[in-house]
Amino acid sequence: MRVPTVVFHRSPWHNFPREEDGNMPRQPTKGATSAGKKRSLARRFNASLTAQAAKTPTAKTLDQRTVRRLDRYRSELKNGKSPRGKGLTPLDIAMRVNELLANGAKLAELKKLIKPRTVEFDHETLVAILVEMHPIYGYRPVAYRFAGVPDDALLAAGIIDKMPARRGPKPATKKVALAKKK
Repeated sequence: MRVPTVVFHRSPWHNFPREEDGNMPRQPTKGATSAGKKRSLARRFNASLTAQAAKTPTAKTLDQRTVRRLDRYRSELKNGKSPRGKGLTPLDIAMRVNELLANGAKLAELKKLIKPRTVEFDHETLVAILVEMHPIYGYRPVAYRFAGVPDDALLAAGIIDKMPARRGPKPATKKVALAKKK
């Protein structure tokens, strides 16, 4: 039976054993993705056991860091520029819209901030990229629409199952138009 080798790092911040051959799970690093979830969970736990819980027992709470980030996303979408002064790319727009929708923003609110883009593109290339991109990013179809992707490309890429229903009055046929004239 082989005994795994354990290496101790010399950094005082990483004094945990790590196995060189990979059998031992890695400890989370300082920039772990679960850190934000832990903070949010800790705040909700503390709030549930204090007087705040009596005021809003079922309200979804967002920590201030998230609220500020979402406000920044709204201002960026409204201005069309990132904080560095650069224009937003279609991926930036899709990411911000998806994040806002995931955190409870209304679609009507987003339509007031930014209009869905209309751009020139090669249909086959766009569909091939969407087929490869959607499993990785997993954005909502609405986020792609704000970035300028039309519904027929979303349908061809398999992101939506059917074309969305047309809103507004149905176009009149010739027979109906002629019947109204009489």
